[in-house]
Amino acid sequence: KKWAQAEVIKLVLTGPSKVANEASDNAERLKSLENKFNQLSILTEAMWEMLLEKNQYDNDTLKEKIEQIVQGREHRRGAKLSCVKCGMENVAAKPVCIYCGGELDGEAIESPFDGL
Repeated sequence: KKWAQAEVIKLVLTGPSKVANEASDNAERLKSLENKFNQLSILTEAMWEMLLEKNQYDNDTLKEKIEQIVQGREHRRGAKLSCVKCGMENVAAKPVCIYCGGELDGEAIESPFDGL
């Protein structure tokens, strides 16, 4: 009983500092993600500007390609394959049936950018 009381006291005393540490860690992770996003945005804009300068593409072409990519990703996310063993439908991105471990009928449509 004394051990339990000591643990409760310890948790009460250390709890706020643990929460503060987690909040600080989360703030640092968020800042890091914001920096990476900003760098990626700058890189993407620079690449697009270079393509525009070479007169290879225009803004309408970019918009069309973006729409194609969005549709392709939605299609891949919704793709299903049936299990040859149990017949259950599975998300096509899975390597085997999530219900029985059997082989899936067909091949998943993949992109090297899926999961990024």
